[in-house]
Amino acid sequence: MQRLAPNRFACFVVGEIRDEHGFMRNFVGDTISAFLEAGAKLYNHAVMMLPLHTLPIRAAGAFKATAKLGTCHQHVLIFYKGRAATKDKVQAIGLRNAQKPLEWR
Repeated sequence: MQRLAPNRFACFVVGEIRDEHGFMRNFVGDTISAFLEAGAKLYNHAVMMLPLHTLPIRAAGAFKATAKLGTCHQHVLIFYKGRAATKDKVQAIGLRNAQKPLEWR
């Protein structure tokens, strides 16, 4: 967090991962904890839907074999480094493309 200027946002897109035994590792929670320990607070969280592609075809077979669900999303985590994200501070950043929705390319 030393490279992130005060009163600034950091955005990370993460997904859950499994350990070598197939259990979820809580990577999203670990990411949030790491940012909190580094001095940035969780400001926003969103779920980004991904294209389904072949997931509907593969999901039933994978679930029957392993009891694991297929996923088609990732977590968008937005952190803020500073005491309070006031309206003045946020406007001073000059967020670009703030009117455009998130797009998957």
